[in-house]
Amino acid sequence: MPTPDLILIPTSFERDHLLADPGLSAALSAAQTEVAVCGFGPIAAAASTARLLSTRRTKWVILAGIAGSYGSELPLGSAWQVERVGSWGIGVGSGSDFRLGWELGWNQVSSPTTAPKMPMTNPGAGISGVGISGVGSLESGEVIPLYTAPLVRGGPNAGLSLTCTAASNSAADCELRRRNFPQAVFEEMEGFGVALACLEHQKATGQAIASGMVRGVSNVAGDRNKAHWQIAPALAAVAELLLQILTQDSAPVLSS
Repeated sequence: MPTPDLILIPTSFERDHLLADPGLSAALSAAQTEVAVCGFGPIAAAASTARLLSTRRTKWVILAGIAGSYGSELPLGSAWQVERVGSWGIGVGSGSDFRLGWELGWNQVSSPTTAPKMPMTNPGAGISGVGISGVGSLESGEVIPLYTAPLVRGGPNAGLSLTCTAASNSAADCELRRRNFPQAVFEEMEGFGVALACLEHQKATGQAIASGMVRGVSNVAGDRNKAHWQIAPALAAVAELLLQILTQDSAPVLSS
């Protein structure tokens, strides 16, 4: 059965943890799935993804790594597929005066009516309270839908991930971000860059790409005390979820 062609991991630290799982390593080898470090942050991740896509024919990309959770809906040490990804940090001002680019008419993504549709399953699904309706920036083109493997056991799908140019440093940071993206369930620093690179490659080449993301919840966003973090359990959960995706009995339905 078709499997992901390429798994991108932000850091070598995360990659080494994941590849230390013997079951996942064996499944990656059997599927001939390439693993690459895409870099830390949205700019490095987008640039690396664009470079990798330009040198190989790729149909299904998964970004995998850790993330910080907004609230308690996603427990520490759990792992989730992500249904869509938004962007925070590109705009004007700082603190409570910050305004997102789309509020000023500067969109990073073409409007949904002109951009190629990304593969997507169960668009309204997810954990309680994170359906697709009510995402204020969706019409602006600043939320990109992602592909989720439909037959993974238990269907662990989270709704909206927020890609940030800087991680939250306090509860006040989290509150400000969720004021604009109330349905965001966690934050990370690469997802939007990878998804946008895939979308732009698809637009340029006409080759459909299923772009997905798997994140393990390592900490509560805004908590910078790493004594509270659960990095190893989060990455173990990511490895287990990737293994399920690699061995599932379905394949992505790509957009035309």
